[in-house]
Formats: sequence, C-alpha cells, structure tokens
Amino acid sequence: MGMVDERVFRARRLPVEIFRALAESVVRQAVMDLHHDVYREDARRFFDGRSFDAYCGILGWNSRRARANLQARLDGLMYRDPGDLIRHPAVPTR
Repeated sequence: MGMVDERVFRARRLPVEIFRALAESVVRQAVMDLHHDVYREDARRFFDGRSFDAYCGILGWNSRRARANLQARLDGLMYRDPGDLIRHPAVPTR
C-alpha cells in the first residue's frame, strides 16, 4: 500500500462487529451453496480449507468443532429417515 492508502486505512478503522457480520454472511452463503450442484464443490473446498479456519477465528469458533457440527447437520438433512418427514394431514400414509 502507498502512503495515502495507509493513512486512509488508519483513519477508517472499522469495528470488529462489521467483520463478524461479514464472516457470518460468507459462511451462511457457503452453506446455501452446498445445496446447489453448480456451487457445491467450491463450498466444500471452502469448508475444508484455511479460509474457513480464518473465518472461524474472526467469529470465535473452534473450526474443528464447526466442521463437525456442519457435517452432522448436513448428514441429518441429506440422509433423513423417511419416517421422520412431516406429512400433510390430507395425504394418507401407507
């Protein structure tokens, strides 16, 4: 960065809450991307990579625990027992 850029950066220090909100937004979008075939591989690379570790650091999360929780939730959504599905009352069950 040049001299002018550094002075502007120092003058505009942003509260950490802004970075946390941005980090939460990025993680939330990556979770959504896991549900779309087009973006799934990129999202998986994000969660497996060092960037996710950095975002967890910003958020104060343990990255290993966050990955385990994410995997458990995704497994629960993708491999749900059909008996657990809520049925509409008008649809007869067999």
